[in-house]
Amino acid sequence: MKLSKQMYIIGMEVESRGSLAHQALSLFLKKEVARMSGSNDSVKKRLEAERDQLLVGVARLNNSHHEHFGTGNHPADYATEVFEQAKNLALSRNLQSHLWQVEDALRRVDRGVYGLCESCGEKIDRARLEALPFAINCIECQERIEQAARWRVRRAA
Repeated sequence: MKLSKQMYIIGMEVESRGSLAHQALSLFLKKEVARMSGSNDSVKKRLEAERDQLLVGVARLNNSHHEHFGTGNHPADYATEVFEQAKNLALSRNLQSHLWQVEDALRRVDRGVYGLCESCGEKIDRARLEALPFAINCIECQERIEQAARWRVRRAA
């Protein structure tokens, strides 16, 4: 995280000064950096587990596309097959989109910027990240983005 790296750099500067207050601040900053990196490890494990589940789901849907195709003789059987294929394709696309978001979150963890809003650079609230671990914007920025999108849709109509 940018903030963690900045805090660590500040801690190193403080450490060189030597006073008791500076040493206490340095210790606090080092603990904060360690806490944040430890929480990123648990987040990374959670995201990796979610990614594995999504990969299984995508594979299962891709395999089910071809299982029963062309087995019926009646037009209603074909219509059912086409409907099932369309449904599975939509589900697969949804899972693939979710998978992309999870993989992007894993990349942000590796780069050290996980939990920072891509729009304003502020920390994303912990509760939001627990509910939506692949969130890229804080709630305020996300609301602005969605409001702007709704406004564009209304304006186009």
